[in-house]
Amino acid sequence: MHSADRVIKDRSKYHSTHLSTVKKFNGFGRFASVTIGPATIDRARISNLAKARFNREEPLSTFLPPPGINRAHAGRTSGHARRALWALSALWFAAILAAPGAELEWVYRFFSAICHQAPDRSWHLAGLPLPVCIRCTSIYAGFLAALSFRLPARTLFLRFALAAMVLEFVVARVWIDWEPARALSGLLFGLAAAGFVNLGVGELLARRDSLPRATATDSAIGTVR
Repeated sequence: MHSADRVIKDRSKYHSTHLSTVKKFNGFGRFASVTIGPATIDRARISNLAKARFNREEPLSTFLPPPGINRAHAGRTSGHARRALWALSALWFAAILAAPGAELEWVYRFFSAICHQAPDRSWHLAGLPLPVCIRCTSIYAGFLAALSFRLPARTLFLRFALAAMVLEFVVARVWIDWEPARALSGLLFGLAAAGFVNLGVGELLARRDSLPRATATDSAIGTVR
């Protein structure tokens, strides 16, 4: 049997009710078109996976989302997660800025668990230091900005931001502690991390919604047992 036919056959066993059209690989190791129900799988993603797995004749299910998760619903869930994260981040950052002027002691107590709150390493507002240090303030500002402008998750950017933060920390310990460097490293990390947090929360919500839910009949049966 031709390898492409095996892929199609294996896929039909795995999720046959959602398979509409699967065309064979062309001469360049790419799918000409792959359609699952009403949605078409991203060609670039299929191409990259196909190049690595076509010779091993792995099932087409390898290229697809886990069963039970509707792609359109997952997209809506991701949007809900981004909006919820944005609202939480906005409240978080607003509390930081409002704490000195409004003298919100509970905000200082809350952030004392996650930040050293050294006055000489914090920005001041209304004559009082913010509840978090310069680096933490910059991280939260970058996180909120990334969600506001919908910056995507970039692995290379995250690695660069982590490296910049580690480098700044080492330089501050052995040579010079420069305030703009702390602010810049924190801002970069916040900008880079937001996309990954958004993806993680969206995936958790999508998987939660895809789980089978117990009906009233199931609950009654369980009670009888």
